[in-house]
Amino acid sequence: MKCYIIRKNAPFKAAVTLSGSTLSFTVQPRSEAEVERTRTVDLEALRSRPDFGDHALFTIYDQVCTNSAGVNPNVFENISNLYAATVATKMDAGTYHRSVLQLFPFAAIYVPLADSPVSDWSIAINCGPEDGELNEISLGQGLDRVDGVSIPNTGELLVFPVVKFDASSTTVAPNGEVPVTFHLERPDGSRVTDVEADIYLDTTGGYLTKRRVRTATGEGSVTFRPDGLQAGDVVKIKCGFKHFSGTDDFMVTVA
Repeated sequence: MKCYIIRKNAPFKAAVTLSGSTLSFTVQPRSEAEVERTRTVDLEALRSRPDFGDHALFTIYDQVCTNSAGVNPNVFENISNLYAATVATKMDAGTYHRSVLQLFPFAAIYVPLADSPVSDWSIAINCGPEDGELNEISLGQGLDRVDGVSIPNTGELLVFPVVKFDASSTTVAPNGEVPVTFHLERPDGSRVTDVEADIYLDTTGGYLTKRRVRTATGEGSVTFRPDGLQAGDVVKIKCGFKHFSGTDDFMVTVA
């Protein structure tokens, strides 16, 4: 499993281990006022949570997070899917952490797709700049150290598949219909064919025969009908996941 090292936090020492599906973070004290603490997460157990799903980013918080002194201690016991928490407001991760939680996570768990095996998941540690003994993250067997950017950007750039339409636009007669096809795509542009996902679709006008489609070999399709539209109207169809919408757009012109 990849462990992305993010360096946007205060320095601290920690050991990260993975045993089966049990992930453990042990944070060492930085002063006599702190004690060593271990946070354990059963990765397989996350599947039973209501906020589990495709394209999930579970965030974990600790006293080592910058600005943690003024935060409700219950936050340190919490783990939640960032995208499920923000899907209704469309709030970006930075704004959510600054204005709502008022601190940034020290660790994260990336779930590419709900059906992905745990071995395909990734994690991140948000630590301080490289400065020797003050900031040391040790990784156990089965965890591969990789440099990351920020916790959400690492996921979007390096980990999470997205839904892409097979084309960008089409035209349809006022009384006609048109197929709309899409597929799952990895960050490197390759197609996902071995794991399926539930795709959610929406349109600014007209009618879609389905608004949720289960892929088959990473592909799916719906039919669009311009019900109630006139020649010259242009509508936008969006695709995405339940907790992360709008990964691509498809334009339909009525002509």
